[in-house]
Amino acid sequence: MIRPQFNLYEDIEQKIEDRQKFSLIIINAIDAPKHAHISGQVEFTNMMHYLSLWALAAGKKTMPEKWINAYEFGKARMALLCQGDTNSVVQKNFKRILKKGYLHTVGDTNCLVNVECNIATFSGDKDKTVWKLMNDINFHEDLEGPNVNINSSHYLFSKYELLNAIDTDQLELWYQIQVDLNTFKKVGVEALLRWDHPKYGLVPPDEMLCWFKFYSLQSVLDKWVIATGFKKSQEWRLDGTPTRISINIDGLSLNKNCDFVQYIKTKAIEFEIDPTLIEFEITEAIVIKKDSQIYHALIEIAANGFNIAIDDFGTGASNINYLTYLPINTIKLDRFFCNGLHYHDLGLFLILKLILTNSIPNGSLKNILHKKRYKFKRNTSSYAAASTDVSTLTTYTTKMLKSTNHNIVAEGIETYEQAVIMRSLGCHIGQGYFFGKPRRQ
Repeated sequence: MIRPQFNLYEDIEQKIEDRQKFSLIIINAIDAPKHAHISGQVEFTNMMHYLSLWALAAGKKTMPEKWINAYEFGKARMALLCQGDTNSVVQKNFKRILKKGYLHTVGDTNCLVNVECNIATFSGDKDKTVWKLMNDINFHEDLEGPNVNINSSHYLFSKYELLNAIDTDQLELWYQIQVDLNTFKKVGVEALLRWDHPKYGLVPPDEMLCWFKFYSLQSVLDKWVIATGFKKSQEWRLDGTPTRISINIDGLSLNKNCDFVQYIKTKAIEFEIDPTLIEFEITEAIVIKKDSQIYHALIEIAANGFNIAIDDFGTGASNINYLTYLPINTIKLDRFFCNGLHYHDLGLFLILKLILTNSIPNGSLKNILHKKRYKFKRNTSSYAAASTDVSTLTTYTTKMLKSTNHNIVAEGIETYEQAVIMRSLGCHIGQGYFFGKPRRQ
């Protein structure tokens, strides 16, 4: 019997929890697109079912003493889960059978399906070999984006741990101040996720977010973030200190969940939210196409009075074309744009303007001009002529965005110098360690 794909995840998690050794074998029909095109989708699905039974029989033949289960795994793959280790001899014999291919018969027609396999063995609670294999072969093949990268994570979290973190209040929202760059006065905060793990302490956001995506729990997490952020907004309003909160949501939550916008509206009513005090920052690794589900979800969110921001603009999937059709209020420039910026990176006119307005310390002009002259000489070299520095990209990006009449937020500001520069280039709001680190509230 071929079991559904979701049973594979459940069985793997159970074995990891029980600290049982096991081997995962992923079998791929190499020429699947050709057979699907020739036979049609219905017959191709039927063919994959019989291919799975054939692979299961091959597994039981080469590993007669082992417990083996077979599972669906996407459209052109299947998986075998085997108890214990599979040594090199067993693997070699199994691969020898697979190398011959699977002969599928429909009526009087025979077709040979070429297959390949990848094998990973779980041998301990910190062994990520199995997860790496599933990730490498496109665990989330139904999503319109790149694979979820768990390989760089230093942790191994089960689905149970993540859901338990939500249910037992291990997750927290910390808040980082955002300021008006002209006055340096507070204009809002960004809600940032933190996990106070009972064993590991504070887990870095990137280390946990990849696992929520890996288990397809991103929308569950986003709903928790929204409810928690809305609750804090209500608390501040009742305390007489209404504050604008920027809340991050993943584009995939809007893409795969028809009830997500309704959830936002329901929670807004529950916590009596003033939508003008909430800004949703869209973080996404997929392109938001016009007339896509994400597009229509954002239109509906904006129609309910909420502000929309595009996060990390200039990196990832965010692009200038968004400004022509998405209901965006704010553009957040990635920290890349102000990383390492200095006064001498500016044009001479801007430098003089900043000195005249007392934005640059007295007596600094000579030093700035000296560094600018050195930079000019360096940039005329053959090496620099073939490259573009960050200051040039920042200048042209902000100049372009100024013409769009959106609020421009500069992230990652760590010095007064960077704050002055980003203000002079046209950014309205600043955020970064110079103004304050994320804090518990």
